[in-house]
Amino acid sequence: MIANTAVALIGIGLLAIGALAIAAPEMAALMFGVPTQTTEARAYVWATATRDVAIGCWFLVLLALRVSRQALGASLIVMALIPVGDFVNVY
Repeated sequence: MIANTAVALIGIGLLAIGALAIAAPEMAALMFGVPTQTTEARAYVWATATRDVAIGCWFLVLLALRVSRQALGASLIVMALIPVGDFVNVY
């Protein structure tokens, strides 16, 4: 129960962050620490926003399909590599 709630909150959070970045890329980029003065930079923000929305949907679909806890946990572990990579790239 607690694991499902945590995954649902992560999925909803990613959807919210992605929607914010699509609607207001300058604000999202400021939160992420990258400038958006160029069209190329803005395209990067939109690409990451799309990725966040897709991952959020992935988690919510896994919950809706009632996959095993092992599949849910494995997905969380693998998807956790994405923000680690983001941190390394930005740093």
